[in-house]
Amino acid sequence: MAALAVIFGGDSVLPVVGFPPPFPQWYEQIRANRLGSAATVWIVGNVMHGSLASTGAFELVLDGRTLFSKLAEGRMPHMNEIIALVDEHMLQGNHMQQ
Repeated sequence: MAALAVIFGGDSVLPVVGFPPPFPQWYEQIRANRLGSAATVWIVGNVMHGSLASTGAFELVLDGRTLFSKLAEGRMPHMNEIIALVDEHMLQGNHMQQ
């Protein structure tokens, strides 16, 4: 999202994040080809998302202890279940052990 904000609103965004005019050369190249830059960001983002999401693995690990594993359980946890697992772990004092 930040990359798209720079691509389409860079003249307003860059000064806010510490790049006052004159803008860097890399931004001038992006500004000259906004559509191509946005398409590149979109494609790279989709490739990264696909490679990160393809394993199907999800683990909730706290203090080195696995509280939930999607691969072991065969499902994703519900939010209430996550809260209960973390609460139980904290109440047992496991977070203070090294």
